[in-house]
Amino acid sequence: MLESTLFGYDKGAFTGAIASVPGKMELANNGSLLLDEIGDMPLALQAKILRVLQEQQVERLGSNRQIKLNFRLIACTNKNLEQEVAAGRFREDLYYRLAVIPITMPPLRERPNDIIPLAESFIKKYSTVLVKNITLSESTRRALLNYRWPGNVRQLENAIQRGMILNRDGVIYPDALGLPETDIADHSELQWPAQPAVHIAETSDLGQHGRSAQYQYIADLMRKYQGNRSKIADLLGITPRALRYRLASMRKHGIEVFS
Repeated sequence: MLESTLFGYDKGAFTGAIASVPGKMELANNGSLLLDEIGDMPLALQAKILRVLQEQQVERLGSNRQIKLNFRLIACTNKNLEQEVAAGRFREDLYYRLAVIPITMPPLRERPNDIIPLAESFIKKYSTVLVKNITLSESTRRALLNYRWPGNVRQLENAIQRGMILNRDGVIYPDALGLPETDIADHSELQWPAQPAVHIAETSDLGQHGRSAQYQYIADLMRKYQGNRSKIADLLGITPRALRYRLASMRKHGIEVFS
């Protein structure tokens, strides 16, 4: 299937070939052709691509006619092709044929300055579909910067698209991104500013200690921001609904909450 797409085929070349169809290489003549994930191509197909590049001509499937070509080839991969060559999974001659002007793009985790601009560009892209102004909360921005993005830009785009669908009142919160819980947990630890000192009785257990400190911190924020729940939820990296549950729990434990 991939061969017929790249090289094209003549009528009758295989079952269902009811007409001659030019391939992508032929269509790219006097232009440019992008081959994505070339590191995953089987060796047999690599050999055929190499032959096209060397001879500057292509032969459609089911034909013996040579078609002259002149195009610029751009190849992409997320693999280290030198290692693939050493392991015998990529042809050395094709590698050197392709590596005329190699450009190495570092993974997204090594380009933190690109993360927010990329996220905002995806919001702009999909806003035309949703017809709605959507923004990133400050806690979401921190979550995006804290995550390591093993799937790079494609994963970021998917996360933003998901966040836009699950937005609340035009704002994307961290829990709408769909990131793994372990990374969300790490992010939550980084989000919490230094908490005020809280006196805990020596008989209190560790769980009660953490809960008491958290409740005290939320109570302080409620006083500082005069009960602005949207602002406080954003600072905590949680949704307004989650904050509402915590406030209810605080009142249940007899903690006075500014409202």
